[in-house]
Amino acid sequence: MKLGGLTEKGLQKGSKIHIMVPSKWGYANRAMGKIPANSPLDFVIEIVDIK
Repeated sequence: MKLGGLTEKGLQKGSKIHIMVPSKWGYANRAMGKIPANSPLDFVIEIVDIK
């Protein structure tokens, strides 16, 4: 099976990628700005354009 990117159909305009990072792989037991210590990181990346 040939894949076109991170998903079976490849990335499309309007696609969203959700990434959750456990605290031990983020800032662990350190606070960083407004992020408290021992917090998991939660990112949502939206594809707004592909060139």
